[in-house]
Amino acid sequence: MKSKGLSIIFLFALAIGCDQVDPPISYNAQLEIDIAKIDEFLLAGNIDAVKDASGLRYKVLEEGSGIVSPSRTANCIKANYKGLLFADNTEFDKGTNVELSLPSVIRGWQIAFEKLHVGDSAVLYIPSGLAYGSRAQTEIPANSILIFGVKLNQIGEYDFYPPTGGAVCWFDEL
Repeated sequence: MKSKGLSIIFLFALAIGCDQVDPPISYNAQLEIDIAKIDEFLLAGNIDAVKDASGLRYKVLEEGSGIVSPSRTANCIKANYKGLLFADNTEFDKGTNVELSLPSVIRGWQIAFEKLHVGDSAVLYIPSGLAYGSRAQTEIPANSILIFGVKLNQIGEYDFYPPTGGAVCWFDEL
């Protein structure tokens, strides 16, 4: 009977131990891992991308005719984009001439679009912390590095609209 009781205690302890997960990795540690993976990929593919201090990497594929860049705190944009998971190149989202308020998009986009001009096409390599971090999204696992193909079509004005709690964007007619 004593051995049966010890077996139950052992199994209970084992079950509890199996439920424990490793503590989450720090933002800086994950950023270092992500940057190393991105830089290794860029080096292997001989891709000459600009290295931003934030960890973002980007390559302008085609320069447009614009001379102004949007501000992450004051502008909306219209853009084409296609999003891929870095891990396996799975497409998770795309859009054409989508209207976005820069203050409400992921930080990687905020940083990247401030570096682009109207008409520019670029590829963005975004570390997980500048995207969704440790929070999984519907089709995006936690700590996912993201790749976006983007084209900045238009810059508009952004304003916060208190009655709705949302953003209002204004664009000049083309």
